[in-house]
Amino acid sequence: FSFITDETASFALKFLFSAFAIVFHRDDILRPWVNLDVVKILWKALLRSSDMSKVKQSLVKYKITRIEDMADIMSLMGILDRKYLRTKNQSKQEIYLRIHHDLMWDFGLFFSSRISMNGGELIKCDQHGIACCDICFADSRDMVLARNTKKWNILIVKQFKSIVGSETNVNLEAYRVNWYPLHIINSGSHYEASAILKCEDFLNSKIQENGIESCVRSMLSFVQSYEKSLNCNPFSDESPMISVIYFIHRYLSNLNASLEGNTIFIKEAAQSLVFLGIELQKFAIWSKSLDLFIEALYLLRSINYDDNHPITAHVLRRIDSCVLRNVVMVARNSPNKLRLKHVGPNISQGHKHLSLELSSHPGFGIVRCEGVSEITIPGKNMSYNGIFLAVGLKDSAIIVNYDGQSIQNESCGRLFFSAMATSGEGAVLVMRSQLQIGSNSQNNEEVKDIINSMHSASLFSIDPNGFIYPTTDPHLCLGIYPHPSVYL
Repeated sequence: FSFITDETASFALKFLFSAFAIVFHRDDILRPWVNLDVVKILWKALLRSSDMSKVKQSLVKYKITRIEDMADIMSLMGILDRKYLRTKNQSKQEIYLRIHHDLMWDFGLFFSSRISMNGGELIKCDQHGIACCDICFADSRDMVLARNTKKWNILIVKQFKSIVGSETNVNLEAYRVNWYPLHIINSGSHYEASAILKCEDFLNSKIQENGIESCVRSMLSFVQSYEKSLNCNPFSDESPMISVIYFIHRYLSNLNASLEGNTIFIKEAAQSLVFLGIELQKFAIWSKSLDLFIEALYLLRSINYDDNHPITAHVLRRIDSCVLRNVVMVARNSPNKLRLKHVGPNISQGHKHLSLELSSHPGFGIVRCEGVSEITIPGKNMSYNGIFLAVGLKDSAIIVNYDGQSIQNESCGRLFFSAMATSGEGAVLVMRSQLQIGSNSQNNEEVKDIINSMHSASLFSIDPNGFIYPTTDPHLCLGIYPHPSVYL
């Protein structure tokens, strides 16, 4: 930015660029191409905001008065790439911009986490009287970034709503289908975002603009941003992912009936069903994911893709991934033992956010089975629920917290537990909930013994080699059942 010698004008361009970097960032694409008409919506909103009320005049001195001028000079400085592209719904080529390099995106992130504006003035620290003071504001950078991100997303959403139906020379559809849901999410309007993500008209427009496969990828990315914005666990019941997947699947199923003979669309629809099935597997919905994979296989065979075709072979592997093998206790010398991949020498001290991806079975991890079993201890007024564990693809591997004594699922809080508090080779591993005890059983000695035995059966250790073993039976470890479980 030293290309601009005026300090205020340089600051104004840094501000606009950083807002571009943050607002047009997607978790699945760090540096996406953005239509210039879409960039205009953001930069016009910023230039009209109070934050830039005192600095925007400095740009006039350099005769930088139009949005196109700002894009041109950033391209000339080498911080933005430019290309001309005509999509299938556009009658002429249009300009697209993206950040030139990952380091430039890092600069945008750096700048956005340090700039606090109020009425066009930079906020300075009390102690040194310095804006962006690295000493006084060191602990508030995440807060500043979150505040600026929300503020800028609110600005672009308001600007878009204000020009809908009034500006005919701006490609508003490019913004509506590619960016509007993300900006609604990041502005905090989650109810409106949820409605958009399940709107058939929006999905239809997005498919018309982007194609089936790109549309589905983007929709899943929007939901992941929704989860991130709500700070909810992506595999918890709070996530809207499952309902959006079912909505997209219903739409595609209806669409497939009209695609007969269209090889390209049918191939994209099949690949999109695979994406949806993979996401469902992360929620341990194995039976529905199997349905989606089989539906994708039928579509590929309808366009004469044989089993040796790379796409068909991938679908067949995904179908095989729905056949799970339960996790059980095995002897330490068993060839079926499981070994974790992401384990360090200090694992005995505990580990938060530990993925149960396996090095003993590359590409696989310990996953949840489908369904929850309700277990009642007869005559004791005691109950808990459990989820069986199995080995599946690493994409669905459980994330746990390990405190050196027990292993707890990060998303639901259930504990690893040797089923029915049994021990020995072949004992099945489950994740159990907290034990529910009736009030009339609290002081019963027999009940206390059951509680103690269940506590002992929930004690697990992880050694530095990555083996998980019951603390009370160190000669055993977790292993894989030699025969698969098939879910119908």
